[in-house]
Amino acid sequence: MLHISPIPALSDNYFWLLTEHPLLSPTSIQQEPTPQTAYIIDPGDGEAVLQVLQRYNLTLVGIFITHRHYDHVDGIRFLVEKHSTAHAPIPVYGPKTEAIPQITHPVFEGDAITLFEKHALTVMETPGHTEEHLVYYSETANNTPILFCGDTLFAAGCGRLMGGSAEQLHQSLQRLAALPDNTQVHCAHEYTLANLHFAQAVEPNNSILDQRIADTIKDRENDKPTVPFELLQEKQSNPFLRVRESTVQAAVKQRWDKTHVLSEVDTFTLLRRWKDNF
Repeated sequence: MLHISPIPALSDNYFWLLTEHPLLSPTSIQQEPTPQTAYIIDPGDGEAVLQVLQRYNLTLVGIFITHRHYDHVDGIRFLVEKHSTAHAPIPVYGPKTEAIPQITHPVFEGDAITLFEKHALTVMETPGHTEEHLVYYSETANNTPILFCGDTLFAAGCGRLMGGSAEQLHQSLQRLAALPDNTQVHCAHEYTLANLHFAQAVEPNNSILDQRIADTIKDRENDKPTVPFELLQEKQSNPFLRVRESTVQAAVKQRWDKTHVLSEVDTFTLLRRWKDNF
């Protein structure tokens, strides 16, 4: 089983730390924690990751990247320099693009990377937020499927268009929506409450949103992450996964004063534009 721990950093990022065994704080066991190896996903701040590695006596053995933005890649060079040796360089997995020269192992749709000699993460290419964006998925590593989706899918939202197209992002999100309902989604940002308020503006009569907003407010008041979340919850309350629903289509047509029938892509495009200016 993979043990997944968030590292909150920057203003609202989560970097995802993967270990084979649970993390035990030295203060809880009153001794040096047992050494083990670890992987990190989207380290936008190397110092923040290094502090956690040192605290739990972890040796970094691999880095996974979803896309090019600074808050996902800026820690790569620092971490590679701290943990690589001449005989054991740190592999950096990610999309093949000149924008991320630190990638040592480019990966593509359908590739599988094995962790701890037993767990595999499968690559899915999900352009839209950026043209090279990809995600990592496993249906077998844990008791429930797990997804590390970078900035493609957020709790109650999705990434902005910053290089890809609305049609690409819509198609990518539909691919993710087809994953099992119990998939645990690990996105890269704590945007949940703001996204939920937008979702409620789109579907004010969606009662699931009322409860989700209340739960999210309580979690954030207690400094608790709202990530990961279950994919089924997104299908019920994330407007970007619900562009086929009549309530979402009607809201978009009213917001943009449209009278003709909109395609799913047109609905998604206008919905994304609405959110950009919300």
